[in-house]
Amino acid sequence: MNIPRNIYCLLLVLQGSLGSDAGSLNTRIVGGNTTTIEKHPWQVSLQIFGVHSCGGSIISANTILTAAHCIDEILVNLYQVIIGTTDLSQPALKLSVRESTIHNAFDSETYDYDIAVIKLQENLTFSNQIQPITLVQDGFQVPDGTALVTSGWGITETGGTENSNILREVEINAINWSECYRKLSSVGTFTDRMICAGVSGGGKDTCQGDSGGAVELNGVLIGIVSWGVECGAVDYPGIYTNVSYFRSWIREHTGI
Repeated sequence: MNIPRNIYCLLLVLQGSLGSDAGSLNTRIVGGNTTTIEKHPWQVSLQIFGVHSCGGSIISANTILTAAHCIDEILVNLYQVIIGTTDLSQPALKLSVRESTIHNAFDSETYDYDIAVIKLQENLTFSNQIQPITLVQDGFQVPDGTALVTSGWGITETGGTENSNILREVEINAINWSECYRKLSSVGTFTDRMICAGVSGGGKDTCQGDSGGAVELNGVLIGIVSWGVECGAVDYPGIYTNVSYFRSWIREHTGI
C-alpha cells in the first residue's frame, strides 16, 4: 500500500480548525538530526489553517516545487508558504499561493508523476535564509550508494506524534532501481519516474509531513519526497519523485 508522506494532513488540518492542540501537529524526520535553514535555505513549509502539511523547495523568486499529492486545488487559495525559518513556532515570512500546477498525469493511487509547481503571490528577497536550490540536469542518474540529504518537519516514526518545530535532516543512500523494484513491487508501483533511497538497517527515512521536500546531492535538487511503505522500516526504502525525469515539464511551467 502506498503511503504518501502527508497521509495525516487532512486529519491534522481538521483538528487544528476545531481548536485542538496545534503544538502536537508539528512533526519531524525519522532518525535524523536538527539542522538550520541556513543549511537548507530553499526549504519551505506548506501550511493550511496554520498547520504544517508538506515541504517544498524554492526554485525561483516566486516558484516552489513540491509533490502533487500535497496540493488540493480546491483549497489552493487557503495555503500559506512559510519561508526562511528553522523553527516553525517562531514568527516567519508567510506568503499566499497565487496558483498551482499539478502534473496532469499524476496518479493519486500509485503516486506516479508526483510533482507540482506553486506560484507565490509575491516575489521573494533572497538572503542567507532564503535561496533557490539548483535543479538537476536532464537525464542525470544517481549512482548506487550515493549519499543524499533530505530535510523536513515530518514525524519521527510510523504512528508517532512527538512534537518538533525544528527543521531536521537525515542522510540516506541511493538504492539500485532493480533492487527497489524487487522490494516494492508487491506493495506499490515503482517506475522510472521515481528514485528510492534509505539505509540497509532501516531507521533513517522521511515520513509523514516531509512530503514535497527536497532530496539533495551536494546542494542540487534530485528528488521530491513522495511515498513509502513505512517510515524507516528495514527493506522498505523511501520513494522520491525523480526530478531529472521532469526537467522539461518544470521548464515548460516555470521557464527554469
